[in-house]
Amino acid sequence: MAVSALEELENLKKQESEVDKQLLNLDDAHIERHQLALIHEYNDLKDAAQAVMGLLADIGATTVTEIHKKFGIEPKDGGN
Repeated sequence: MAVSALEELENLKKQESEVDKQLLNLDDAHIERHQLALIHEYNDLKDAAQAVMGLLADIGATTVTEIHKKFGIEPKDGGN
């Protein structure tokens, strides 16, 4: 049974739609991986900054809380 040009066009449109959906899913996965990488980098930098604050507190014979106050670092809700 031969497929008409109109049926062929409809099949191609369906295939295109499926490929578009797959590409969107790939884009979403890529964005999610990128966001997770950025969060990981942020956490590493935050940890390093806290380590420096701890060393400054040790050198100054004070607390990390006092160092935070000295540099204008406000505590966030939830201890983060």
